[in-house]
Amino acid sequence: MGSLTREPWGEHDGRPVELFTWTSATASGLRVQVSNWGATIVSVRQRDRHGVEADVVLGFDTLDEYLSNPSYFGAMCGRVAGRIANASFVLGAQQQQQQQRHELSANDGAHCLHGGSRGFSHRLWDADLLPRGTVVASLDGERQEAVESDTLQLRLESPAGEQGFPGTVSVVLRMRLTADDALLLEVAARCTDGATPIMLTNHSYFNLAGDASGSVVRHEVLLAASRRLEMPDVLPSGRVLPVAGSVYDLTKPGGFAAAFATASFGGFDDSFVLDDERDDANEQADDATALLRLAPTLLRGTRMRRAATIVDAASGRSVCVETTQPIAHIYTAAHIEAERGRRGCVYGRFSGVCVETQGVVNAINMPLLAEHALLRQGDAPYLHTTSFRFKTQQM
Repeated sequence: MGSLTREPWGEHDGRPVELFTWTSATASGLRVQVSNWGATIVSVRQRDRHGVEADVVLGFDTLDEYLSNPSYFGAMCGRVAGRIANASFVLGAQQQQQQQRHELSANDGAHCLHGGSRGFSHRLWDADLLPRGTVVASLDGERQEAVESDTLQLRLESPAGEQGFPGTVSVVLRMRLTADDALLLEVAARCTDGATPIMLTNHSYFNLAGDASGSVVRHEVLLAASRRLEMPDVLPSGRVLPVAGSVYDLTKPGGFAAAFATASFGGFDDSFVLDDERDDANEQADDATALLRLAPTLLRGTRMRRAATIVDAASGRSVCVETTQPIAHIYTAAHIEAERGRRGCVYGRFSGVCVETQGVVNAINMPLLAEHALLRQGDAPYLHTTSFRFKTQQM
């Protein structure tokens, strides 16, 4: 568990922006900083096996830099993470209602990316500190419970029409540092009128050699994913493909480096389907069956399971990602050319790796999944839990 403090970090539109810091109670000395601007993970300071500390996520020094944050460093992305094709979708097609097309903010060419130009990543969230033992309603609303350690609670109201999305959404995000140095993120979202697509994810870029160390291609990235979504032109085609025998096979050591050693490989920006206990039965499933089996987990998730482990052998640092979400979208910063980050260092291509735990990109425009991607007034809440567990391996 870690102690949690708060301090002023500036203002936006006359409202105070704050910085919240956890310091681990363990010998690791792990220190994590989060801001209520964009619900952003600003800094993770972790020691290597020699006791040398470094920041292991990409980021900036100042609030002013985070106000633009074009690469979404550390931010909570929404209302819908990933891309929505042609920045639009239709409601009503499956309910025999009059169809209505919703035009969204197009901020990635023709597409809407991470909720638009002013998505949740670029909003100021309301913040509350919940000291250990504080009794609160559980995020599913079913019981009262005491928080296990000092917790940051962030709240956001997104009105109907924001960035073109229908429906008013209320979001609660609770973050805490556990006794084993895991940063736990628990999200609940409710639609209070109408209906809306919803899908949130954290967009931290990890570089476990230190954020100023350059490329992550020498990292080891292991995924608990034997299948992926085919994604021509950055959007899913609807096909679910095995990764075995391809550059996308990250189930075994060496796969990440081998992919980058392939001459034509341009980096990862790909969605991987996380394995579960049904996978043996699913191996021969057709694309439609495989997609439909993901559908029940899009809003409510499933049991907590390992998604990815990232290791930097030279420093001994690692982070294990666990989630309730069905997809781990791996992005290796291929579109970052020369972005000035903290302490004046310049981040380039492959300078970090994101593990974006989420549902299926563009599900609202996929006939098999569209109804399952919608959160309606009166529905049980959208729920999402992800943890990042930091560890340093000694010699």
